[in-house]
Amino acid sequence: MNRLQRMTELVEALTLLLGAAHASFMSAALAEGLNPRQLDYLTEVSRLGDPTMGDLTRSMGLSGPSTTVIIRRLVELGYVERTRSDEDGRSYRVQLTDKGMALERLHKRSHAELAGVLMRNLDDAEVDRLAGLFEKVVEK
Repeated sequence: MNRLQRMTELVEALTLLLGAAHASFMSAALAEGLNPRQLDYLTEVSRLGDPTMGDLTRSMGLSGPSTTVIIRRLVELGYVERTRSDEDGRSYRVQLTDKGMALERLHKRSHAELAGVLMRNLDDAEVDRLAGLFEKVVEK
Protein backbone atom coordinates (compact mmCIF):
# COMPACT_ATOMS: atom_id res chain seq x y z
CA MET A 1 0.00 0.00 0.00
CA ASN A 2 1.45 3.38 -0.94
CA ARG A 3 1.41 6.46 1.32
CA LEU A 4 -1.57 8.08 -0.40
CA GLN A 5 -3.66 4.92 -0.07
CA ARG A 6 -2.67 4.57 3.59
CA MET A 7 -3.57 8.20 4.32
CA THR A 8 -6.84 7.87 2.42
CA GLU A 9 -7.83 4.85 4.50
CA LEU A 10 -6.89 6.65 7.71
CA VAL A 11 -8.86 9.75 6.72
CA GLU A 12 -11.89 7.55 5.95
CA ALA A 13 -11.62 5.86 9.35
CA LEU A 14 -11.18 9.20 11.14
CA THR A 15 -14.14 10.69 9.29
CA LEU A 16 -16.37 7.88 10.54
CA LEU A 17 -15.00 8.09 14.07
CA LEU A 18 -15.25 11.88 14.28
CA GLY A 19 -18.56 12.04 12.43
CA ALA A 20 -20.18 9.87 15.06
CA ALA A 21 -18.94 12.17 17.84
CA HIS A 22 -20.11 15.29 15.98
CA ALA A 23 -23.47 13.84 14.90
CA SER A 24 -25.53 15.09 17.85
CA PHE A 25 -24.46 18.68 17.30
CA MET A 26 -25.03 18.52 13.55
CA SER A 27 -28.46 16.95 14.07
CA ALA A 28 -29.46 19.76 16.41
CA ALA A 29 -28.15 22.42 14.03
CA LEU A 30 -29.85 20.92 10.99
CA ALA A 31 -33.11 20.55 12.92
CA GLU A 32 -32.91 24.30 13.58
CA GLY A 33 -32.66 24.92 9.84
CA LEU A 34 -28.99 25.85 9.78
CA ASN A 35 -26.65 24.86 6.98
CA PRO A 36 -22.89 24.28 7.30
CA ARG A 37 -21.98 27.73 5.91
CA GLN A 38 -24.23 29.42 8.47
CA LEU A 39 -22.60 27.35 11.22
CA ASP A 40 -19.21 28.52 9.98
CA TYR A 41 -20.37 32.12 10.31
CA LEU A 42 -21.69 31.54 13.84
CA THR A 43 -18.35 30.06 14.83
CA GLU A 44 -16.50 32.98 13.28
CA VAL A 45 -18.70 35.56 15.03
CA SER A 46 -17.94 33.76 18.29
CA ARG A 47 -14.20 33.62 17.54
CA LEU A 48 -13.96 37.29 16.53
CA GLY A 49 -16.11 38.50 19.43
CA ASP A 50 -17.86 41.58 18.08
CA PRO A 51 -16.96 41.74 14.38
CA THR A 52 -18.13 44.24 11.83
CA MET A 53 -19.73 42.91 8.68
CA GLY A 54 -16.48 43.83 6.90
CA ASP A 55 -14.44 41.82 9.44
CA LEU A 56 -16.63 38.79 8.74
CA THR A 57 -16.42 39.23 4.98
CA ARG A 58 -12.62 39.35 5.10
CA SER A 59 -12.32 36.50 7.58
CA MET A 60 -14.69 34.19 5.70
CA GLY A 61 -13.30 35.05 2.27
CA LEU A 62 -16.71 35.65 0.69
CA SER A 63 -18.22 38.72 -0.91
CA GLY A 64 -19.99 41.41 1.10
CA PRO A 65 -23.39 40.55 -0.40
CA SER A 66 -22.92 36.86 0.53
CA THR A 67 -22.09 37.81 4.09
CA THR A 68 -25.14 40.08 4.24
CA VAL A 69 -27.48 37.32 3.05
CA ILE A 70 -26.10 34.80 5.56
CA ILE A 71 -26.19 37.23 8.48
CA ARG A 72 -29.75 38.34 7.63
CA ARG A 73 -30.85 34.71 7.76
CA LEU A 74 -29.09 34.17 11.09
CA VAL A 75 -30.85 37.29 12.42
CA GLU A 76 -34.20 35.90 11.22
CA LEU A 77 -33.47 32.61 12.98
CA GLY A 78 -32.53 34.45 16.18
CA TYR A 79 -28.86 33.40 16.37
CA VAL A 80 -27.25 36.82 15.87
CA GLU A 81 -28.15 40.47 16.03
CA ARG A 82 -26.77 43.35 14.00
CA THR A 83 -26.20 46.76 15.55
CA ARG A 84 -24.76 49.95 14.10
CA SER A 85 -21.12 50.43 14.93
CA ASP A 86 -20.40 53.19 17.45
CA GLU A 87 -17.14 54.00 15.66
CA ASP A 88 -18.60 54.17 12.14
CA GLY A 89 -22.33 54.65 11.73
CA ARG A 90 -22.12 53.24 8.19
CA SER A 91 -21.11 49.78 9.36
CA TYR A 92 -22.73 47.13 11.53
CA ARG A 93 -21.40 44.86 14.24
CA VAL A 94 -22.62 41.30 14.67
CA GLN A 95 -23.11 39.61 18.05
CA LEU A 96 -24.39 36.22 19.07
CA THR A 97 -27.74 36.22 20.84
CA ASP A 98 -28.40 33.96 23.83
CA LYS A 99 -29.69 31.36 21.36
CA GLY A 100 -26.51 31.71 19.28
CA MET A 101 -24.29 31.42 22.35
CA ALA A 102 -26.13 28.28 23.45
CA LEU A 103 -25.61 26.66 20.06
CA GLU A 104 -21.95 27.70 20.02
CA ARG A 105 -21.48 26.14 23.48
CA LEU A 106 -22.95 22.90 22.14
CA HIS A 107 -20.61 23.14 19.15
CA LYS A 108 -17.57 23.63 21.39
CA ARG A 109 -18.70 20.74 23.57
CA SER A 110 -18.86 18.52 20.48
CA HIS A 111 -15.30 19.56 19.60
CA ALA A 112 -14.16 18.63 23.11
CA GLU A 113 -15.80 15.23 22.63
CA LEU A 114 -13.98 14.87 19.32
CA ALA A 115 -10.69 15.69 21.01
CA GLY A 116 -11.45 13.04 23.62
CA VAL A 117 -12.08 10.48 20.89
CA LEU A 118 -8.71 11.30 19.34
CA MET A 119 -6.88 11.18 22.66
CA ARG A 120 -8.44 8.11 24.24
CA ASN A 121 -5.84 5.58 23.06
CA LEU A 122 -2.80 7.85 23.23
CA ASP A 123 -0.34 8.63 26.02
CA ASP A 124 0.68 12.23 26.79
CA ALA A 125 3.71 12.21 24.50
CA GLU A 126 1.61 10.85 21.62
CA VAL A 127 -1.07 13.50 22.21
CA ASP A 128 1.62 16.21 22.09
CA ARG A 129 3.05 14.76 18.86
CA LEU A 130 -0.40 14.50 17.28
CA ALA A 131 -1.24 18.07 18.28
CA GLY A 132 2.02 19.25 16.73
CA LEU A 133 1.23 17.43 13.50
CA PHE A 134 -2.30 18.87 13.41
CA GLU A 135 -0.86 22.36 13.93
CA LYS A 136 1.46 21.79 10.99
CA VAL A 137 -1.39 20.51 8.79
CA VAL A 138 -3.72 23.44 9.54
CA GLU A 139 -1.09 26.21 9.17
CA LYS A 140 -2.08 28.81 6.67
